Amino acid sequence: MALINRFKYSIAIILVIVYLSLILNPGDYDVQTSRSLIEGASHVVMYCAFALILWFEYMPLYGAYALRHSVRRFKTWMVCFLLPFLFGFLMELSQKYLTTYRGFEKADIFYNLLGCVVAAALAIILIAFLRRRAR
Repeated sequence: MALINRFKYSIAIILVIVYLSLILNPGDYDVQTSRSLIEGASHVVMYCAFALILWFEYMPLYGAYALRHSVRRFKTWMVCFLLPFLFGFLMELSQKYLTTYRGFEKADIFYNLLGCVVAAALAIILIAFLRRRAR
């Protein structure tokens, strides 16, 4: 239960992504967004938000210690960058093998990765800000 409370927002966004990726049939809505800029931007925003939310929920486990020690910092980056990307890859595989109305799209994986990169860039900026503020 403590794990659910610690990562409640990450779990919520995971459930939203699963719903949007697997349960929502693209034929259920009127707007045709296949391979459009809107679809790519939605992937970037979803996975950027997932990575940032995970980062904000995971980082307090180590606090300032994680900012100063390279091993903890590396582990934090791996969890907060790779986990959302691997989850996105798993969602693409799930769309291919678990649904009849979705498929595996390389462009979606690129957009998911781009969202993780944007989140990492924002996290670097935030870390720099927090370090300056701590002085």
